[in-house]
Amino acid sequence: MNYFVNYLGKDRQVSVHTRDDGRHQVTYLGETLIVDATTTGDLHSLLVGGRSVEAQGAPTEGPWRLTLRGRTLDVVVESEQERNARALTGACGAPRPSVVKASMPGFVSKVLVKVGDRVEKGAPVAIIEAMKMENEIRAESTGVVKEIRVQDRQTVNGGDVLMVIGEG
Repeated sequence: MNYFVNYLGKDRQVSVHTRDDGRHQVTYLGETLIVDATTTGDLHSLLVGGRSVEAQGAPTEGPWRLTLRGRTLDVVVESEQERNARALTGACGAPRPSVVKASMPGFVSKVLVKVGDRVEKGAPVAIIEAMKMENEIRAESTGVVKEIRVQDRQTVNGGDVLMVIGEG
């Protein structure tokens, strides 16, 4: 199956085929590798071309937030079929909502918005306290807060969805 992966603002095409032995043949930038993957929850252990790689993240609404080698990346994965369907519907298609996720484990010391509030990309929407430090969590897109899935003083894990921002 063919996928389009967008990270750091660039689209990349990736082809993934499952082999009879359960491993995956992945072609990316003209290079084909055999990948053995094991997933437990949101932890992915990969053997890629003989090298071991661990990534943490899970698909949700909006981009995946993957942690790989200590770096956190927001990655949008779209199948070829999804991309073709979106191209056919054009501007009439429903935009995908953006999710705001906890960047680290801690507790929500304050939710700064409420459902129905309009927010701009980069605006602070919540504060998470971790290791006695307050960290502002910012909106990743401009839109209207559609859902808030946490409340003040709630403990969260890294990657937990805090809220959903959509068009409106």
